[in-house]
Amino acid sequence: MSIVIEPKTDHESYLVNGKEVYKNSYNHWFSPVELTTQERKAFELYKRTDRK
Repeated sequence: MSIVIEPKTDHESYLVNGKEVYKNSYNHWFSPVELTTQERKAFELYKRTDRK
């Protein structure tokens, strides 16, 4: 399964396979729709290697 991660709002919001992920008021990444394990791991790797 391929995973597509698209920036939505200047390093504050992303789409992971069409599921929105954003920083909440506690500065933690949150998605109102549950990500699969593979999507979560891919997003964590993406954020570690993301060079703003």
